Amino acid sequence: MPFGLVNAPYFFSRLSQVLENCESFAVSYLDDIAIYSNNWEDHLKRVDEVLKRIGDANLTIKRSKCKFTQNHTKYLGHVVGSGVRTPLPTRRKLELS
Repeated sequence: MPFGLVNAPYFFSRLSQVLENCESFAVSYLDDIAIYSNNWEDHLKRVDEVLKRIGDANLTIKRSKCKFTQNHTKYLGHVVGSGVRTPLPTRRKLELS
């Protein structure tokens, strides 16, 4: 999202509208979208669907900020993947202190 965007709430609600009916495989948080699947074929279809919706809404993505084909990824202070979510190691240390 551009720095200093005045209509941030509108932008976020628009992203929710763009991903409407994709809740079973895609989740958005602020300007991030996570797409998840159980197998490669489904994943390719789902990524294609989300990218098509982004294009249809005249939104753009910055390729350098995208990560594709990740088994696990860091997301909101956790490592998420393969049906498991665990806190990042550095976060655990902070919580124990």
